[in-house]
Amino acid sequence: MTFSYLCSFFLSISLVRAIPQLSFPINAQVPPLAIVSQPFEFTFSPSTFSYDTPTISYSISNNTPSWLNFDASTRTFSGTPASTDVGNFTFTLSANDTTGSASGDVLFLVVQDDGVTAGEDIETLLEAFGGVDGNGGIVLSNEKPFSWTFPVDTFNASGIPIETYYAVSTGIFIFRKCGHTDK
Repeated sequence: MTFSYLCSFFLSISLVRAIPQLSFPINAQVPPLAIVSQPFEFTFSPSTFSYDTPTISYSISNNTPSWLNFDASTRTFSGTPASTDVGNFTFTLSANDTTGSASGDVLFLVVQDDGVTAGEDIETLLEAFGGVDGNGGIVLSNEKPFSWTFPVDTFNASGIPIETYYAVSTGIFIFRKCGHTDK
């Protein structure tokens, strides 16, 4: 009798799955910035939520502006904001599977005109830092320190240099070792 209880117990343990978890928040990926009268499209990373079931579905709270569409099957937000939409808004993105759900707040910003221009050739600057991979990525050497300094006129907004920069990640890292690529 004890053996059958133990078998049931261990079988139950092996069938337990974890509920989805927020792993890579949208605002840590690329700040969602929409510009008035310009088409906006943003697809969030498939690694935004981690889960261990075969499928997951997404939904958003209802307090999104009327111009913003969401295609849950492609994880894509799209639309064209009007000048009356300038400002920021927050909504909740949820991931659901058969084990439960997880959610995270998302902040979107709508501006009249981003006004940012490149004062320097960005690709040339990045190549000087150690090379690019041809896909917009910077190539770094393993276990070697790095430091980047951009000229003050790299980016301008209405003719005024922007002195604060930040970097974002796609959430996809490619490691090359011994002539092969692992994702």
